[in-house]
Amino acid sequence: MESNLELKGKLQGGLMQSLMRRFANDESLFQQQIEAVNGEGDCLLAPTLDGDMQIIEVGKQQYTLSDGAFVAAQTGVDIRANIQRNLGGAVFGDTGGFMVMQTQGQGQVVVSGFGSLFEIDVTPDKDVIIDNGHVVCWDSNLEYKLSVSTSKKKRHHEQYYQLCY
Repeated sequence: MESNLELKGKLQGGLMQSLMRRFANDESLFQQQIEAVNGEGDCLLAPTLDGDMQIIEVGKQQYTLSDGAFVAAQTGVDIRANIQRNLGGAVFGDTGGFMVMQTQGQGQVVVSGFGSLFEIDVTPDKDVIIDNGHVVCWDSNLEYKLSVSTSKKKRHHEQYYQLCY
C-alpha cells in the first residue's frame, strides 16, 4: 500500500450487521477500509486461499457469496449478512449455513476461490449441477435446490451434496 493511502477499521453497516457477518462468515467485526487521503495510490490485495480473484459488477444484479469468498468492495457496495432462503442449502449446502453474505448497492466486488474461477451462464432451459463446495457466488435471485448424489466405487460408498440451479 502506498503512503498516501490510509487504512481504517470500520463497523460497516453498524453493530448488528457486523455481528451477523461475524457469525455468518467468522469475519472480524471491523472491516478494513482503504482511503486515498493525499491523492491516488495503489494497494495490492491477496485472497486468503491460493487461487483466482475476480471482479464482479453489482447494481442491477446482486450476489450471494459463499464463506470466505469476499475480498473487497467499492464504497457504494455493502456486504450484508442475511438469512438463507433455502433451508436445505443452509443445513447441507456448504455455502454459509443459515446466514449468507449478500451484496447490496452499486459498484465492484472482488471475490476469490481456491484454484481457478470461471463463470457459468445459468438459463431456465438448462439444468446445472455443481458440487456445493466449489461455488463462489451466485445471483441472489437464482433458485436452487439441494440434491444428494451417491456413487459406488468398488468397496467405497461416497455420498455428497450438490446444488442444482
